[in-house]
Amino acid sequence: MNAEQTLFQAAATGSVSMAKTACAAGARPSAIGPGGATALHIAAAQGHSHVAEFLLAGGADPNVQDGFGRTPLHEAAFVRSKSPQTWETLIAHGADPHGPRDRDGRTPEALAMTLDYGKALNNLIEHNAQRVARGLEPTLGR
Repeated sequence: MNAEQTLFQAAATGSVSMAKTACAAGARPSAIGPGGATALHIAAAQGHSHVAEFLLAGGADPNVQDGFGRTPLHEAAFVRSKSPQTWETLIAHGADPHGPRDRDGRTPEALAMTLDYGKALNNLIEHNAQRVARGLEPTLGR
């Protein structure tokens, strides 16, 4: 297994230590795998917020789109029981909940609303409240 394969395995299993080893061996946090997914997509889809944090700190793009047009935040919407911390981590690192659309035309925000994932949606509402507190225009529901 090469370093990037090890990184993808680390993202899938939630192993930060394996991710560190893979990057030390030359894996890039932004490496693109099959289907255009990055290790960050995989970590987000599995709800592995600690691996996501490590990848983001290493330069992974929180708004990168895979072959389906999904960002890591789209992926986090599908795993509601695991995603609250992952949502927070991705948004804290610049993931745009109302930004990139997937091939079906859905933003991460719209996907969360469609799936009726209360916790994920509450995180988006909190993100919007923080924007208002900083004097920025509210964007939820646009």
